[in-house]
Parts: sequence; C-alpha cells; structure tokens
Amino acid sequence: MSFITMRESFIEEVMDGINACVQDLEDGEIYDIEEAIQGFVFDPADTPFQTGYHAGLVHVEEHGLLAMIKSLISGEIRKVVEEI
Repeated sequence: MSFITMRESFIEEVMDGINACVQDLEDGEIYDIEEAIQGFVFDPADTPFQTGYHAGLVHVEEHGLLAMIKSLISGEIRKVVEEI
C-alpha cells in the first residue's frame, strides 16, 4: 500500500468517525456530550475512526450540531482533516 493510499484511508476513517458522531447525536444516542468527551480522556482514541468521533464531539460542544453539519456539507471539516 502506498503512502498516498494509506493517507486517503486515514482521512476516510476519520471522516467516518465524524459522520458517526453526528448521526449518533441526531439519533439521540448521546445524551451528554461532556461525558462522551470525558470518555476519551480516560480511554484515548487509538484508531482514526475514534479520533474522528472524538473530534466531532469536541467540535459540536464548541460550535453546535448545526455548525458541524454545515461544516460537513461545505467540505470545511474534510479540509481540516486533510491538513493533519
């Protein structure tokens, strides 16, 4: 697997985590964002998916769910992930 392929795979997994976070929030699966974030403090993310999920939680806590969805639609979040 080439470096470019590995990088694209990493980006896609992070984005999948962010999307899963948003879906869980929309579905009411997360009741307390602060508690969910705290879970990552005690058990840090060890996969790109978990990293994306955690980043999604933090972004929503700081900016709100609507802003997160808008950032996903505009592609703004993906640009940030690509810079990692």
